[in-house]
Amino acid sequence: VLALWLCAGGAVCAAPVRAAPVRVPAPPPLRVNVRGAPDASTAPASLPAGLHDDFDALLRADVHGGAPDWEVLRRRDLPRLEAYLDRLARVDERALPAAERTAFRINLYNAAFLRLAAPLSNGPWPPARGDFAILREGAVQRPWGAISLDSLARVLRAESRDPRIHVALWCGSRSCPPLYAGAFRGADLDATLAARMRAFVRDPAFNRVDRGRRWLRLARIFDWYAADFGGEAGVLAAVGYAAGEDVRGWSVTFQDYDWSLAAAPARR
Repeated sequence: VLALWLCAGGAVCAAPVRAAPVRVPAPPPLRVNVRGAPDASTAPASLPAGLHDDFDALLRADVHGGAPDWEVLRRRDLPRLEAYLDRLARVDERALPAAERTAFRINLYNAAFLRLAAPLSNGPWPPARGDFAILREGAVQRPWGAISLDSLARVLRAESRDPRIHVALWCGSRSCPPLYAGAFRGADLDATLAARMRAFVRDPAFNRVDRGRRWLRLARIFDWYAADFGGEAGVLAAVGYAAGEDVRGWSVTFQDYDWSLAAAPARR
């Protein structure tokens, strides 16, 4: 919820190629202590009770206007985020039901991204300077080894085959679909993704619908990940469904992408 950065299916991603990128130091790899590495045959059929509850509470407290309050996250909540990622690192989700597995991986992606981005959020933001190491470095620990955010997003795209994950994975940029202020859950994943897609498509900050001129100016992710939607016709079908409008045959252009770091608006 992208170049995928899954990008947001992109989060999110195969990071976009840019000419002569500016290289900046990558953040330290995120390492968690994993006690044992279960294989798929011993993976749980269901998640530990309340596994995502603390992450849900953290997001509801720290995310405002579709982006985190980075200062609060750095100062107060990084230990909670690290503890949550440590718990996820001990769970082999491969035997879980499909919706629960997808929700698990979306939460893992977003939590790991927040953890890796937080130390960089009070300085020059690497993606805005053309450096996407934060996505490409092997940093997220799984029971069978480390995986990069980029690779995790590719797994999500390939296994879920649901293009709506592009509005669930968060890549940190201002043009990325807003960060959901809550954890995703398998039990209501379809309804949550549908609501996120509707909200994104109907937000004029990201997508503009001109009914009079039968014209759409869409977020760039619909261009980059058109194949995930089934091509141009699939994009129009998905956008039209979310917008509640028959947009078949409409003209389509795409917004420029702003890679600047998104942050919660100042609170009074």
